[in-house]
Amino acid sequence: MVILCKTHQTVNIILNSLRKFLIIRGLEINEDKSKVIDFDFESFEFLGYEFFRHYKYNLKVQFVVSKEPISKIRRLKSNLRSIFKTKPHTRKSLFNCILQANPVIRGWANYYANAHNCHFVFNKLEFWLWHLVYYKLMRVYKLQYPINPMIRQILKDLPLLNGRTI
Repeated sequence: MVILCKTHQTVNIILNSLRKFLIIRGLEINEDKSKVIDFDFESFEFLGYEFFRHYKYNLKVQFVVSKEPISKIRRLKSNLRSIFKTKPHTRKSLFNCILQANPVIRGWANYYANAHNCHFVFNKLEFWLWHLVYYKLMRVYKLQYPINPMIRQILKDLPLLNGRTI
């Protein structure tokens, strides 16, 4: 449960009334998990989202923004890496890897679809996943079908969208 208040006095009043409300129903607030923070200077995580206050000085407004924490993005990447990581002699097909990765990606994307910066994160993850699949293909099929040195030179000099080369 998250309660947003403007002053510490209102926090104490609301906490006392909430304790009374919960005691009647046989429940209590867990003091170890509960904390009071100054939302102007700190952010907090709740249900997998990170919440922080964002100011727009030119419009003189402030609002609460939610985003996906970096730890959750790293965990998704490690899960996807473990799905696509196989030894070359096992020959786990790319189709099976994609079938295993699709529910993970779809579930993660559906959960974080309402985050503030989700389209930026999804674009970065799409690019990262494209590279993961590309290198999986190169690992599996490089030994079976060696690339002609002339084609390799052409691919090496071919610029990508962001200016880098392969």
